[in-house]
Amino acid sequence: MKKRIITLLLTILSAVAIAKAGMLPPDTKISILTSGPSDEAIFTKWGHTAIRVCSPTLGLDEVFNYGIFTFQDGFIVKFVKGETDYRLGTCSYEDALSETRDEKNAAYYEQELNLTPDEKEALFSALLVNYEPENRYYRYNFFFDNCATRAREMVRTHTTGTIIYPTVHSTETFRDVIHQLLKTSPWYAFGIDICLGSPTDKVMSNKDRLFIPMEMMKAYSQAKIVKGDSIQPLVKSYRQLNTPKTIAPSKSLFDYVTPMVLFWIIFAMTTLHIGYYYKTGKKDSWFYSLIFGLLGTTGILVFFLSFFSVHPCVYPNYNLLWCNPLLLLPVLTIWIKKLRKINFYLFGLIAASNLTALSGYLWLPQAYAGAFAPIMLIEIALSAAWIYKNNANDTEKRTA
Repeated sequence: MKKRIITLLLTILSAVAIAKAGMLPPDTKISILTSGPSDEAIFTKWGHTAIRVCSPTLGLDEVFNYGIFTFQDGFIVKFVKGETDYRLGTCSYEDALSETRDEKNAAYYEQELNLTPDEKEALFSALLVNYEPENRYYRYNFFFDNCATRAREMVRTHTTGTIIYPTVHSTETFRDVIHQLLKTSPWYAFGIDICLGSPTDKVMSNKDRLFIPMEMMKAYSQAKIVKGDSIQPLVKSYRQLNTPKTIAPSKSLFDYVTPMVLFWIIFAMTTLHIGYYYKTGKKDSWFYSLIFGLLGTTGILVFFLSFFSVHPCVYPNYNLLWCNPLLLLPVLTIWIKKLRKINFYLFGLIAASNLTALSGYLWLPQAYAGAFAPIMLIEIALSAAWIYKNNANDTEKRTA
């Protein structure tokens, strides 16, 4: 490892000196490397983009990667707040290929850019400046500032012409693309649907689409560089570096018990529970505390993301109609007899809010996941049952 680091430093220092002198050899090529989606981890399901700089004369073959992050130093809290810093890293091309082929088992593509010698020198010099310790870190944003958009902007700003991308006639939204990439991971999609608000349902522009590495690769394959009267393709050559092996995916319980299945089962069990406890007259405050406690705790996260996170696509979030911190109130008030009148208003508000959310499938500017419907119905059923049961008890007492 130490030998690899020393060799890398010497190679880069040599390349820096040559780049500053404006002497990149003619055999230098700069390419966009694109990894296809992989099931290795949640963050590999989107694919990846990097920039390769190769010069056999210099013995240089480095990959510049804007997707480096660490789980240390409070990563989860920073990510929720939208304050995650990613950084530019480098590795050898062979290491990048090995990781993609052997660890991720992902497709790997290379698009050599059709750049002039001056453009190559400008881009390589800019990458080296970015790699300096004080410049490596940037504030990551999943949709608008990630490994793909950083590479795209580096190419754009160091190309003397104007890059024209193909026009894509599509009504796809950010959420649509997320669902496509997470179609084999319904629980990830469910969690993301809870956290992301209505801006995620905006129809993407041609530029917006390029936050997904594979979409950027498609756009680059048809993009043109316009320099005065000259129009040339942005990509000089293309090749596939790795074809993923066909491996039967391992199945877990969560692959069969999807959010839709689970929450409809819970809804059915809730209706049976309500009927049983109403018939027997037993107290079921524990069940209310359990359900509303879980939903209210989730609501704290949604509320925090909506009003305190700097993520651009989390506000407004209409999931707060059915998943909010106020749901924690009945966890306590349902046990206190003196607060019965307050509970009437509280459960009435919960029922009305969920009915509004349920009707929102038709008119709200936010796409609700199908699995949200049974959750809303659970809240409505429990609220209505409590109001009906306690109103009936009050009526009996007045009659007696």
